Amino acid sequence: MKLNHAMIDIEALGNCTNGLILSIGAINFDPHGDLGVNEFKVNISIQSALNAGAKINGSNIEWWLRQEIAAIRAAFYDPLPLPELEALRALRRWLDEFKIEYVWSHGCNYDLRLLAQAYERHDYRLPWHYRNERDTRTLFEAANIGDAEWRVGHALTTIAHDALQDAIRQARVVQLAYQKLAR
Repeated sequence: MKLNHAMIDIEALGNCTNGLILSIGAINFDPHGDLGVNEFKVNISIQSALNAGAKINGSNIEWWLRQEIAAIRAAFYDPLPLPELEALRALRRWLDEFKIEYVWSHGCNYDLRLLAQAYERHDYRLPWHYRNERDTRTLFEAANIGDAEWRVGHALTTIAHDALQDAIRQARVVQLAYQKLAR
C-alpha cells in the first residue's frame, strides 16, 4: 500500500488567472487501495491573498451566496484563515511529510492551476512536478463513472463545497474508477 497520491481540492472566489483561493483541502490515498487518514485543510485570509495579487470574480461571489451555510462556514470561517503564503507553506510541508508524489484534482485546469499561480505570486517553487499531476475528469470518463459511483463518494462526506470533504469524495471515486477499469 502506497499512500503517495494526494487529492487536492480548493474553494475559490475567482476562477480567472490569479483567482483568489479561499480554502485548500487534501487527503492522501492509494488509487488501488486505501484512503489515507492524513487530512489537510486550511483557509486563506482573503485580504492577504488580495494583497499578494489574487483576483476575485463577481460571479464566484454570487455563486457562494447561493450555497448552504455549512459550505460558506467551512470555506470562510473554519479554521481561522492563514495568510496566503503561510497556507501554501503548510500545504508544501504536508506534501513533504507524507511523501506525496502524485497530486490529483477534479479537472486539469482549475485547482492545481490556481495553486500554481498562488505559489508563483510568492516566488515559491511548486511542491510537485508537473508530470505528476493527475486529472479525475479524464479518468472518470475513461472508466465510465456515473451517478451510482458518485453517490458512493457522497456517502463519505456531508458538506458539498468544503475543500477537504470534496477531496475525500473525489479520492474515493478515483479508487472506484481504478477498480472498474481493473475488471
